[in-house]
Amino acid sequence: MKQIFSKLIYGGSLILSTLMAQESNLQDIQTLEADSNPPKKSLRERLLEKELELQVPRETVPVTESKYPIKTAIPKTAYYLPMLQTLLHIKPGTLPNPLGISIIGSYTMENYRVKKFSGQMGANLGTKIGGLFDQIPANFKIPVKLPILGQTNITIPLFGTLGVLSTKTQAEFIADLKSQLNNAFGTNTKEWKLSDGTVSTKTSAIGAKIDMYLFPFMNLFATATYLHVEQETRVGSATIPLDNPITITLNGTAFGSQPQTITLNEITFPVGSVKNILDGYAVMGGTNVAIGYKGFFASCMVGGGYVQLDDWQNNVSGFVQKPFMYVAPRIGYTYDGIFTMHAGVQRIELFGSTKGKDLSASSGGLVQSYAVELDKFPINFLAGAQFMPMRDFGISLEYVGSPDTSGINAEVAYRF
Repeated sequence: MKQIFSKLIYGGSLILSTLMAQESNLQDIQTLEADSNPPKKSLRERLLEKELELQVPRETVPVTESKYPIKTAIPKTAYYLPMLQTLLHIKPGTLPNPLGISIIGSYTMENYRVKKFSGQMGANLGTKIGGLFDQIPANFKIPVKLPILGQTNITIPLFGTLGVLSTKTQAEFIADLKSQLNNAFGTNTKEWKLSDGTVSTKTSAIGAKIDMYLFPFMNLFATATYLHVEQETRVGSATIPLDNPITITLNGTAFGSQPQTITLNEITFPVGSVKNILDGYAVMGGTNVAIGYKGFFASCMVGGGYVQLDDWQNNVSGFVQKPFMYVAPRIGYTYDGIFTMHAGVQRIELFGSTKGKDLSASSGGLVQSYAVELDKFPINFLAGAQFMPMRDFGISLEYVGSPDTSGINAEVAYRF
């Protein structure tokens, strides 16, 4: 019995050892298979590995770490953006938080000279302008005092045989004038000569901005603002050339000579000032790229957008409609990322002249549309400052000035 039991133990040990050997071999095979088929890495992991391979020495990228007086946690977004932080040996949280939402506002006053003013007159001007003569009585009275006769009002005939203006009847004279006026201005847009020709505007803007640091040296942004513009155009007198000259034959009897014919090749209208209150919007997108050494930096903001202003007082939609481009290079210095000062210039290029559409209602039907080109200083000068007491929050102010422009820009930003 003892021998049988010993054999059973020996047999069981042999089986157990065989099973353990098989399991060990299986683990070795699985390990080899795991080594030959490693788990797939994410795109971010592969990019980080590549950045580590190409990583530059820390001293070659002297980026100053922000030292905010109010300490807050570094958000998770700072580990993903900006891109290339590992390559440039920049620790997450060294730069401001990569994403931002801002409230932006501005107030600007501008004074410009009109370089060129072109207008298109309304239709059926003869009816509108000639209608003024319909209101003149045939026996027009003017106050003239004749001591001998004691009369203060003398009747002066304007039309008829002794008429001052014409020997034609009033109806004939007005009909002829209306006919000539209808054809005089034509239907084309032509340049007008203005005796004054200045434009003053006050523009208020409020809106929102979103931005993202895609790379440590590149910020992408988009803005949308509501605009309120109070504009005054001082025209003075407008001299308008005629496509077809107007001829008027004056009664020679009234002047003691032969009838005189006057030919008008242009007509001057006293316009005075035209005021508009415009409301609309402006949208813009672009990038801000920068280079720096320790606290010093140089940057350039480039953007493009579209602006539309409507004159709702006169039911004119699209009073101004045009695309624009914005370019603003700056230089500055930042103290530990907390306080930043900068100076620079900006240029706003508006494509196409400002056009006023369908002005019949506001001009009594005399002017259908116009286009104006302004003579303005080519750039505006900038000076501003930013204060970030914490990595999540910042405020900035910027002054804008030139010989014909002065204003201020403001921004309150939350970063995450």
